Amino acid sequence: MSTSQPIVTSYDLQPPVGCEVANSEPKSTFKIPVGSSKPAQQDGAQLKSYYAFLHTAIEAARNQIGEDLTKWRDAVGKAELNKEPKRGKEDDEEDAGEEEES
Repeated sequence: MSTSQPIVTSYDLQPPVGCEVANSEPKSTFKIPVGSSKPAQQDGAQLKSYYAFLHTAIEAARNQIGEDLTKWRDAVGKAELNKEPKRGKEDDEEDAGEEEES
């Protein structure tokens, strides 16, 4: 059997200035061990076991990066909402008046 390489995932985000997430960095790399060595020969049972471990490792990596990126997406979304001025009633009435004139 040969030693399996871990699943390595990384990201390097460039969030807007002042956008932060507690306990999270915009740049991260993590390794997920596969948990089983790849069989040297094409033994069906060993291959099936290896691919089951590989599938589990890929799923763990996908879940980890998904959780991390969701935190950043939410933080950036909130920051963007706070930047945009809220439309007032007067703005809505002006827009409605322009549509009626057309």
